[in-house]
Amino acid sequence: MRKVLPVIFSFFLLFFAFSCMWTRVCLAAPGVSAKAAILIDMRSGQVLWEKNACEPLPPASLTKVLTAITAIENAALEQLVLISPAAAAVGESSINLRAGEKLTIAELLQGALLPSGNDACHAIAEGVAGSESLFVHLLNLKAMALGAYGASIHNTNGLPHERHLMTAHDLALISRYAMQNGFFAESVRARYATIGQGISTRHLKNTNKLLWLDPEVIGIKTGTTDAAGPCLLAAKNGNGMTLLSVVLNSDDRYGDSLALLNYGIKNYRPLDIIAKGEVLAVLPVTGGQAEFVAVYAANDGYCLYPVSKKGKMSMVWQLPEKLEAPVRKGQAVGRVSFVDDEGASWGYVDLLAADDVAGKQMGLLDWIKKWLKGAQ
Repeated sequence: MRKVLPVIFSFFLLFFAFSCMWTRVCLAAPGVSAKAAILIDMRSGQVLWEKNACEPLPPASLTKVLTAITAIENAALEQLVLISPAAAAVGESSINLRAGEKLTIAELLQGALLPSGNDACHAIAEGVAGSESLFVHLLNLKAMALGAYGASIHNTNGLPHERHLMTAHDLALISRYAMQNGFFAESVRARYATIGQGISTRHLKNTNKLLWLDPEVIGIKTGTTDAAGPCLLAAKNGNGMTLLSVVLNSDDRYGDSLALLNYGIKNYRPLDIIAKGEVLAVLPVTGGQAEFVAVYAANDGYCLYPVSKKGKMSMVWQLPEKLEAPVRKGQAVGRVSFVDDEGASWGYVDLLAADDVAGKQMGLLDWIKKWLKGAQ
């Protein structure tokens, strides 16, 4: 592969713009008291700021985000759960479940996410997997699948356990994924909810005070234990972005979270360079039933770029001069990278073939020519 200019769209090569960033840019850091913290872009996962983000720490009730999304993906929301004596006996933060009650998975999830009911989490685990211990296995598998490799999960609710640990980065990955689920996102954004019927009716209030402090905040979850200290997952809309912050063991979790979120909104702006599926080039094909094949973007060329950073940006193409048939639709054929005038890389977009191109059917003369060429 070598750097070449595609047949079309040559005017894209150099332009004054901003592009996708996966490198850190040094900006004035926000003041954050938390032992560990991270700020990411919800859309792309781009890390904007971090502090001890890969250090495993007790996550307290932030664990419930993983519990919730795992339950949502493994059970029907309308499934009824019979509350067991074991679930009803779970203490500390609870929604005061009573043995013999029946609530739906959806109602128990709201009980876990808004007032942070530990008993609701235990009931969810029994309803989904039959026991908390089996459900904990699902939680660890889900964490691994999401790339949260620092997570070590030993219960569903974050109650103290010496080996129950997660990193701020783990929690950012899990929360970003969970926020893509409509039911989850709607639940953590709600200030109040009512669940149950008759004597099982409960009126819930969200523990996340940021929902009252800032109208652009859309979640996510509080957590507190003696071991973990005050913790908070938060998300906020602003200037065309949605940012997600994690603070662990903070002296001021609400102040720290707003400082991080507002820092990102003030210092970055969203940039859409290439849209997923956009045709970016046409390449010649040799030995095929078609002479050319279009090449399209496999993913969005999008990022948040520092407001303070300006300069010329190049699109560096890595494409062959031609392709050899057969070509498969969706086949990776190259990449376009974004590089600023200081040589910093700002991400890339993979390029895929838009169509199948079958090889030519060879006649007798073609076979003779091929044989002669191979004999030389």
